[in-house]
Amino acid sequence: MKSKMKGKSTTPTRSYGGVSAENRETQRRAQLIEAGVSGFGKTGFAGTTIESLCTEARVSTRDFYRFFGSKEDLLLEVYDRVIDDAMLAVTTALAEHELEHRDDIAGAMHAGLGAFAESMTADEDRARINFIVVVGVSARVELRRREAIHGFAQLIEAFIGILDQRGLVKHEIISPVLYVALVGAIHETLTDWVIRSERPPLDGVVADLANLFRVTLAA
Repeated sequence: MKSKMKGKSTTPTRSYGGVSAENRETQRRAQLIEAGVSGFGKTGFAGTTIESLCTEARVSTRDFYRFFGSKEDLLLEVYDRVIDDAMLAVTTALAEHELEHRDDIAGAMHAGLGAFAESMTADEDRARINFIVVVGVSARVELRRREAIHGFAQLIEAFIGILDQRGLVKHEIISPVLYVALVGAIHETLTDWVIRSERPPLDGVVADLANLFRVTLAA
């Protein structure tokens, strides 16, 4: 929402209670993001209102529109954070595994998949946002979701490229479509896990996915 007073900032500048205006703004935005995680995760996109988000975050609707143009903008911010956290978890797990077990391909697959699964499912609300809530919201959200899928596919491709340099696999004979298919398999498997009323141990799911990767790449 744009201010009608052109050329003047709508951001408060005075300090209050020893907290600077900039820090208050950062805190309010963070509160809205956390409210988005909780709201979207528990009641979905359609069932969550801007008013309920503001109540949860303890901010005004005016504050909301200073940071986000719409409820969908907030959902995308929340989704991006979930994806960024998962990407960081995977790359960190692979790097740590690399230091100790350089040529252990099976172990690396299990480490990367385990980090992804744990990051995406450690918090129930975030798990539902990634695997359920963002599906079918709008063409814009779907585009962002596809970008995330391709981002993880590129991560797998980069990992296989490293193994190819060591002569452990043949990168050039693997179709790029296969990487997207593998990410799709991970996504659908974990979606099924999230919506189950009785969930099998996550370690077993990760082990099955690692076996899928191993068999696929071996073939």
